[in-house]
Amino acid sequence: MPTIIPNPKKALFLAKKQLSELVYDAVNLEGVNYTLPEVQTLLDGVTVGGHRQTDELIATNQIKAWQFLFAAVEEGSFEVSAAFTCQLQAKVAQQEALTWGQFRTGGVSIAGTDYLPLNRGD
Repeated sequence: MPTIIPNPKKALFLAKKQLSELVYDAVNLEGVNYTLPEVQTLLDGVTVGGHRQTDELIATNQIKAWQFLFAAVEEGSFEVSAAFTCQLQAKVAQQEALTWGQFRTGGVSIAGTDYLPLNRGD
């Protein structure tokens, strides 16, 4: 079996090229119905008519979060940690959630299933 040699620069380059797709997928999972061209328009700094302001906020927060992640990887400050996760989540949820930059304190449910994840303290 061939050995795959990691190439962080190439991976980052490819992820940046797919930014519009990454944002499109994330916002559509949240029920925000932007098309791929509309997401690209937002990335170009132009607003898209016919969408709620809250939907635009969710999409632009996703853009900022991905850009923050890319910058952290480039600077060498990315780490898999609770602190970094909270920083990233703060970008995603800013002005859109009750709190941002911290773990949820309430219960979480998953639509379409009876499964209930454990509380953080469990």
